[in-house]
Amino acid sequence: MSRAPTVFLCYLALFLRHDHWKKNKNCEELRKYLEFNNKFASPNMEIVEKVVTEGYDSVEQDRLRALEAE
Repeated sequence: MSRAPTVFLCYLALFLRHDHWKKNKNCEELRKYLEFNNKFASPNMEIVEKVVTEGYDSVEQDRLRALEAE
């Protein structure tokens, strides 16, 4: 396992809102997408799930505040 793929998946889910994640909020789909593009990637899915589920609400609130400020 390495940090870069783990951080990358969190970024795809929380900030970029990648299409593979938007459909059903499934981090496993993001993992498949990453591993399809880089067969050597091995993200720590336990950490990805934890960060995404715990961080989604706060990121969403920040996003909505930024949209209101515009």
